[in-house]
Amino acid sequence: KAPCQRPAMTDLLHYSGQAIERAGEKRRDDGWISGQLGSAAARIVPIWQGKSLLAGDGAAYLAASEAWHLLEGAPSEPIFLGIDELGPLFALDLSHLSEVSAANLLSNADFQELYGVATQLVRREASLLSHAAWMVHWTRRHRFCGACGQPTTSREAGHVRACTNENCGVLHFPRTDPVVIKLITRGDNVL
Repeated sequence: KAPCQRPAMTDLLHYSGQAIERAGEKRRDDGWISGQLGSAAARIVPIWQGKSLLAGDGAAYLAASEAWHLLEGAPSEPIFLGIDELGPLFALDLSHLSEVSAANLLSNADFQELYGVATQLVRREASLLSHAAWMVHWTRRHRFCGACGQPTTSREAGHVRACTNENCGVLHFPRTDPVVIKLITRGDNVL
């Protein structure tokens, strides 16, 4: 009997395939960020009520140059995610759109819960969509300062929320939750 062949652990972790340059050192440069958002290669990763836009078996992106009208009424500004081989990527919360408007963004795409389809996506897309959805969720949950209750404003291309109260001035950052997952085995058996 041949031993059990297990796929590499990285093949099983669908949210681990991030393949973009996050350009963290550039986030404080508002001019650089504006230039990236205005570039012809810039793409929007749309999030609507926590759902990701998917077309067939992959992520669907919007060209930033064609999505300016979506910014009107948006609950927050685009969040810089990073740059891949095609250009800059920005997450945008489109939850202000009606269900019909959201459904009609692209004729061959629809918004879906990522949890149900992540294992069917290419790892790097699952990772990118997860990151985009999390950043949009975090931004929505931190519109007000947790210390004094005053409104916050976006800094560092969406990766920092700053309290607008000059007597407070607290900076809020996205949470990082380290996780360890272990698989206990003995021979070919899993506990």
